[in-house]
Amino acid sequence: MKVLLMVSRIFDVEQYKIITENKGSITNIVGIGLYMLIHTQYSLFVFDRTPKLTQKSQLEVPDVFDIDYQEVLPSNEGFGGLARKEESILSKHGYIWFDSVNKVIFKFENGKAEILSTNINNLIKSLDIDYVVFGEDLKTNRLLICIWLNQTIDGNPHKNQYYITLSYNFNLNDYISLHDYAFTANYRTYNNSYFFNEKVDRARLYEFDESETDYKNLASVNNVLYPTIYTK
Repeated sequence: MKVLLMVSRIFDVEQYKIITENKGSITNIVGIGLYMLIHTQYSLFVFDRTPKLTQKSQLEVPDVFDIDYQEVLPSNEGFGGLARKEESILSKHGYIWFDSVNKVIFKFENGKAEILSTNINNLIKSLDIDYVVFGEDLKTNRLLICIWLNQTIDGNPHKNQYYITLSYNFNLNDYISLHDYAFTANYRTYNNSYFFNEKVDRARLYEFDESETDYKNLASVNNVLYPTIYTK
C-alpha cells in the first residue's frame, strides 16, 4: 500500500520579503541545500540559511524570513539574470542557467556562482540565439546544452530550426563534444535521464544507450534521436 503524505506549512501574513533592487520580474525560485535562490530577469539573489551561532552558543538554522538576502552578482546593468525558467536546470552539480542578455552560462554551487561558458565564450557571443535548453546525462556525468538558433532551413521554426548541442563533462570540468541531436526538454529520475524533442515527435522519450553512445527511443531501440533536421 502506498501512502501519499501532503506536507504543508502555514505562513503568517508578515512573513514575506521584498526584493528592493530594480532587476526585473521574478522568473524562478529554487531551493538548493541551505540556500534559497530568487532569480529575476537581470540578477540572482540568495537567502543563505547556513547554521548560525546563537546567544546560547548553539548552532541553529535560521528561518528564511529572518535573514536578509544578498545579490550574488551585483551589477548596475544586470548580470546573471534569467529570462525564462526553462533556460535553467537544477542538477547534481548545482543550479545552472543561461543569461540571455549577456550570453553567459552560470553555475551556482556551495554558495558561490561561477561562469561555466568561459571556454566557449567566443562561440556563444557569435551566435544569434533563440533559446537554450539544458539536460543532465546521469550515466556519463555530463551536462547537455542545446542552443536553438534564430535560423531555419525553410522558415519553419517549429520543425526545421538550426541548433548546436554541446556536452560539458563534470569530471573534466570542460566541454568535450559537439552532437548531432537536439532536444527541447529533459526529464530525470533519481538515477536516469530522458530527452524529448517536440519539434520531431511529441510522443517519444529517448534514453542514453552507453553501448552505442546514442539516444534510443524507450518503445523502439531502432528509433534514435538523430538526425532532427533533414537537409536536401
